[in-house]
Amino acid sequence: MLLAQDARQFTTLFATSAVSRSTPHLYVSMLASWLEHRPIAHYFTRQSAELVQFKGIETTERQFGLLSSLPTGSDARCVSYSSNGKFLAAGTVDGRIIIWDAASCRMAIDPIAAHDGMIRAIAFSPDGTRICSGSHDLTLCVWDVQTGHLVAGPLQGHIDHIYTADYSPDGLWLASGSADGTVYIWSTDTWKHKGNALSEPGQKVYSVAFSPDSTTFAAAYSSVIIIRDLLSGQRIGNPLEGHTESITSLAFLPDGKRLVSGSYDCTICVWDVSSGQVVFGPFHEHTNIVFDLKISPDGHSMVSAALGETIRIWNTQTWQSRVLFRNTGYIRSVVFSSDGLHLASGSSDGNVRIWEVEGISEEEVIVNHPDGHNSWIKSVSFSPCGTYLVSGSYDKTVCIWDSQSKQLTHRLQKHEHWVISVGVSNDSKYFYSVSEDRLIHVWSKRTGELEYTIGPIEADGQHDDHYDEFWPAILLFDTKRVVCGSMSGRIYIQDDGKPTCTLTGHNGWVFSIAFSPSRQLIASGSDDGVVMIWDATTRERLFGPLMHSGSVFSIAFSPDGTQLASGCFDGIICLWSSLTGIAVGNPFGGHTGCILSVFFSPSGHQLVSGSADKSLRVWDVASGQSIAVFEGHTDQVLSVAFSPDGAQIASGSADSIIRLWNAPAQCISSTSHVPSKVPQEQPENIEKDSSSLEWDMDKDGWVCDPQNRLLLWVPPDLRSVLLRQNNSGLISRQGRVELDFSNARVGDKWQMCYEPFPNYFTSCFLGDFREAETRRIELDRDPDLFRIVISHLNGYVVLPLNEKILPGSASLRSTLLNLRADAQFYQLDGFTVAHGDLDKYWSYHKAWPAEAEWQTYVPEDAIGQGPLENLKAPDTSARLRLEQMAAIERIAAHSIKDYDPRRHILVEWNETGTGVDHNFVSYDVNIVYEDRALVY
Repeated sequence: MLLAQDARQFTTLFATSAVSRSTPHLYVSMLASWLEHRPIAHYFTRQSAELVQFKGIETTERQFGLLSSLPTGSDARCVSYSSNGKFLAAGTVDGRIIIWDAASCRMAIDPIAAHDGMIRAIAFSPDGTRICSGSHDLTLCVWDVQTGHLVAGPLQGHIDHIYTADYSPDGLWLASGSADGTVYIWSTDTWKHKGNALSEPGQKVYSVAFSPDSTTFAAAYSSVIIIRDLLSGQRIGNPLEGHTESITSLAFLPDGKRLVSGSYDCTICVWDVSSGQVVFGPFHEHTNIVFDLKISPDGHSMVSAALGETIRIWNTQTWQSRVLFRNTGYIRSVVFSSDGLHLASGSSDGNVRIWEVEGISEEEVIVNHPDGHNSWIKSVSFSPCGTYLVSGSYDKTVCIWDSQSKQLTHRLQKHEHWVISVGVSNDSKYFYSVSEDRLIHVWSKRTGELEYTIGPIEADGQHDDHYDEFWPAILLFDTKRVVCGSMSGRIYIQDDGKPTCTLTGHNGWVFSIAFSPSRQLIASGSDDGVVMIWDATTRERLFGPLMHSGSVFSIAFSPDGTQLASGCFDGIICLWSSLTGIAVGNPFGGHTGCILSVFFSPSGHQLVSGSADKSLRVWDVASGQSIAVFEGHTDQVLSVAFSPDGAQIASGSADSIIRLWNAPAQCISSTSHVPSKVPQEQPENIEKDSSSLEWDMDKDGWVCDPQNRLLLWVPPDLRSVLLRQNNSGLISRQGRVELDFSNARVGDKWQMCYEPFPNYFTSCFLGDFREAETRRIELDRDPDLFRIVISHLNGYVVLPLNEKILPGSASLRSTLLNLRADAQFYQLDGFTVAHGDLDKYWSYHKAWPAEAEWQTYVPEDAIGQGPLENLKAPDTSARLRLEQMAAIERIAAHSIKDYDPRRHILVEWNETGTGVDHNFVSYDVNIVYEDRALVY
């Protein structure tokens, strides 16, 4: 890779990330995490000393195109760039619109509380001054981008969820599509809809798109595309038919003659608009639902995003594609920036990610570790013997992991649909997996072979994409009895594949089912907030309805069967007596997202919960208090399980990662019959006497100690695979990274982490030990590296404004020796910038008239810490000294042939003159420069 390209990626990542707010971390963090084989690291890490080590980074899949990750607080359902390139916006599942400045990646205005329901569509007006939002609350609203004020709406007409909205290129019209099967065309002048709704009864409209000339528009009614004339609303030609499932996204190519579509059937088609025929495709490169696709502004490329968390880039001339990036979580939406250089993606993990398109090769993007899952990990379960862990994923595979080594022993690929749950037999010899197509596979642990299959189980015959993800089914190995839920609220019991009984009582979808350890009780939870307990023998309802305020996604019996835990959509966990049906104690509160999984410790005295808020909590059952919070997943925690000895907790997440956690000491069962075969593996010991032993990472990637000091910044692409301090293991196809702080110069020692190449400048000055120690913060810098960043961020030549430069005890020589280092690196106190015609005054005596042209300039995003009001402008004498220094450098630079500031270093200068009037005085100026090319 060329140095220039690597430097561009390096500086762009720095400029668009939180790390730019703390200059020292250019060295402490950016260089430490840059791969050694890349040019920037190859050159500059030779001069680094005792940086924090990212262990495992060389074998970890990197996403060098990932420039920034912007938290949205909830699922980012849709993203959009303004056509003028100024803004990036996202609509969230909790009804907010977030608008960022596209250049700085900082919020442009406060989030807009736009809707009472999920926002499924946003679109900027062509002039970039307005943004439209469509929501599940059945309304559209139009907002002022600069103020966040409502401009028009709520616009009403749809009677079901609004899925799509798009402006016509001329800005005169706005189209909206809904689950009610209608499309409305709204005037952006009157905000009235044009004529009647354009409907196809019984269909859902997931996408609408205007032609480039604003004369026609296309709408996807389920699996069919209909093109209409904008003015008359009449159909043009026959419907475009070819997809087998609903179409999620439409986009016209710039010539208006071709239309591209992506679908739930995992394919992409390119259509000839006039003939209605597929001219390219269908393409099957994606193996999962294609959620979104967009055409680049120049029309030469297309980007597509699929459920499998991959983003592909397409050449629209050849229709060849390659994987560009992997995301975490569902990628709901993608969009090109107005210049086509960047992409933004909105994800279910609550982040908008910004990616660089140019200069990223597929070899750099995907390492493709064989181990690990490629999609959501919906279920994890330890074997009763404790020697292995089973996981099931939306990538349609079941994996078996050795509990001690964390190594993969079997990857089973018989399912054709998502795997939604797994379970293990009491003797640990067999395990089962359930897929969303209602099939149950039973496997042999010894051979890894499929023993037999049950199903498909029809239950009440009703299906829904959302419900099928949660469909609960449990297999009892000894009798081959299956107990499963349904959308009708009935619970079905089948013995040896034959229906034997139905339990009735729920009025909503049954989301969760559990057997007591004795197999005498069945518990169930549903989306109407009801928990019920049943006698497994008589099939009678014993207790219930036991009420929650929302859907009950998870339930679990205690090991002795006397208590039942239930987790609710509202983030609350309730404990019930299975003997009396009465609530035990107060509800457990602490999670900020819905509870997706609960599991008792072997002793029954603790409970672990996994939540959509991306965290796990361990609870003391008796008191209801949270005794541990585990954070590290970057998306919803879908499944949790204790090991049989209580020493470990496994968690599976929508970030496609399994984490193993060291359970709190009180969870380890002293009475368990299972010996602890898994050592309490901790991250490698680091500096026992250092406060950096304790650390945590915030949402921006900052690793902080208990005093909230910044120890390290972790790049966005490494955060999901960073081994946290409470982790005993991490399983990911991307690999894993572990922080090693041994001997690292962090905290107050950070300035010692970088040693420049030796030269006359440093060797002379470092002879005075005491002064060298006090000035090392200015000396130990390589100007080349920061010159790149300064140039990229600010685009001007920088001179320092720093009171440390001209202390009363410092000599002119020592000040000059530090000038370049400070100018190129140290920006904690601001900058002095030359304006006007200073460049013309390169002669020493002509520098004086430029005094009035100097001023203090402090770019806010360049300040490390501290309020702006603490900065001081230089007094007259200090400003004069700086002007003189600048003039000296300019004279020298003018005199040296092929002058290169990276090569020629100003060492010292002196002058002598005669006369009293400075307008006629004669000067002899002696300047000493070091040629670094000769030194090295």
